[in-house]
Amino acid sequence: MDSVQHNFEIPENITQQAAKVQAELLPKKSRDRYEKKYRLFYEWREQKNFKSVSDDVFLVYLSEKAKLLKPSTLWSRFSMIKSCLSIKENVDISKFPQTIAFLKRQGVGYVPKKAKVLTAE
Repeated sequence: MDSVQHNFEIPENITQQAAKVQAELLPKKSRDRYEKKYRLFYEWREQKNFKSVSDDVFLVYLSEKAKLLKPSTLWSRFSMIKSCLSIKENVDISKFPQTIAFLKRQGVGYVPKKAKVLTAE
């Protein structure tokens, strides 16, 4: 049985090449921001002793962040962490119904600030 498992092991050089390709999947300009948001989420999970990511876990995380952040910022945070989780942990949080419903509910009644447009005067 060991010989069968040995045939399916991935060589180290392939694993390293895959890691390099994965690192390039995030947008170059904002890669650091994505990584930082993912790292903060990862540290929060460790602090709360959550080993895996579930709809409930992400819902609690965002509900804590909602006390400090605007709905539009919550959506961008969700998007950044979603990309990183997909790449690093092979987890698709875009299908978390409670989390999506929570984000939509946060945006109800929210009016974003509009930047003032400069005129010729």
